[in-house]
Amino acid sequence: MTFSELSGYLDRLEATSSRNELVKTLAELYTKSSPDEIQPLTFLIQGRLVPFFEPVEIGLGEKLVMAAIAQAFAIPIV
Repeated sequence: MTFSELSGYLDRLEATSSRNELVKTLAELYTKSSPDEIQPLTFLIQGRLVPFFEPVEIGLGEKLVMAAIAQAFAIPIV
């Protein structure tokens, strides 16, 4: 799956509050994904890097990461 396709699905997920629509969009996303993409996609959708049972500490605060991303793409933080 291309990044453009994935971002389209993530936009659709963000734009709806209907549980049924969320399930439908997620089902479509998983159907169009390769078996190798399922696990990383699931972590991404959950906002995780690894499963919940694996503690991860990257040592960076949320605001610092947001500032770095904003600076990298020359976008102001809203």
